[in-house]
Amino acid sequence: MDESLHTFNSLQFDLFDYYRTLLQDILRNPDSRHYDQPVYVLLGLLQEDQSFRGTLFFKHGNEVVVEKNRFRIQPSAGSPRAIQLGQEQVFWANQETSGLSEEDFQRIFHPDVQARIGPIRHFATYTSTDVALIAVYDHHTVDALDAQLLKNLTVYVQSLKLLSDQVRETEDAFLYTIKALARAAEANDEDTGNHILRVNEYARLLAETLGLDPAFCHTIHYSAQMHDVGKIHVHPDILRKPGPLTPTEIQLMKLHTETGARILGDEPRLQMAREIAYAHHEKFDGSGYPRKLSGDAIPLAARIVAVGDVYDALRQKRVYKPSLSHEEAHAILTRGDGRVDPAHFDPEVLRAFQSIHTRFDDIYEQMKDQ
Repeated sequence: MDESLHTFNSLQFDLFDYYRTLLQDILRNPDSRHYDQPVYVLLGLLQEDQSFRGTLFFKHGNEVVVEKNRFRIQPSAGSPRAIQLGQEQVFWANQETSGLSEEDFQRIFHPDVQARIGPIRHFATYTSTDVALIAVYDHHTVDALDAQLLKNLTVYVQSLKLLSDQVRETEDAFLYTIKALARAAEANDEDTGNHILRVNEYARLLAETLGLDPAFCHTIHYSAQMHDVGKIHVHPDILRKPGPLTPTEIQLMKLHTETGARILGDEPRLQMAREIAYAHHEKFDGSGYPRKLSGDAIPLAARIVAVGDVYDALRQKRVYKPSLSHEEAHAILTRGDGRVDPAHFDPEVLRAFQSIHTRFDDIYEQMKDQ
């Protein structure tokens, strides 16, 4: 079990997959300190219809075969000694000492199980409200220790599930909070609509196309929406102004990058969001703001978001400009128009955009403002 913790990811925890990993390891690598390993293990998880469907695990050569959700765990009708599903039970039995005939002993199990496994003479089981774990042995006489081992395994996995559920609740609250903050920043900019959500999608798509690791792709997918969080301190009259901004208004607008970085602060989980907020208006050729950074001095996440942000701004209708088609936006990003220049963008990110640009159009059309 200790080895399984190396692969434990609380945000991607799947109950069945974790049981599968542990049971396959048990069947492949029996504990030499114990009498014997089970020849079959039957795992039943509570389904939405309140039934228990069983997955069978058994070793075939050097491989562990998994037959998923094929077996009903419920015992035969009139079973003389039923396994108690839906409640906690630690139970074990050996046919020769059970006081039952072989026929009655087999009726402890559903006919589906009997038909697949054949006669069962030794088994241990642990059941709880939503799990049933049954180990079937060949010649090993089972005892309380065997059933207790199944209980220990189940309690271990269920404790990880509880931890995972709690972490996911915290993660959901975190994501909700930063989305709400991003929305609050857009409240005074009535034209932006779903802009922040689309930029999230563009950023993740570009990161994946660039072959960046899954953790980076996940983080940029929620961080990109924070790029304009500093606009919460820009006066609504400037954000909504239908005509050109004055030089003073332009300088006030540019302050949103530094303000956004200050709002996001030094919290480690918001580091990428802070980099994006501060540097998404920097340009690869050094002509951007607020620090005129160039090349790789601009954080990668900001270089990625810059492409998505400009693309979406070109597509959107604003008080001071009409909306452009995908073809027009693509042409401006890749060839320039006097204001936007391809030299403004990381060439590698721009190549990634060119390779999947039609998917940007798909995202925009699916998430455009009504």
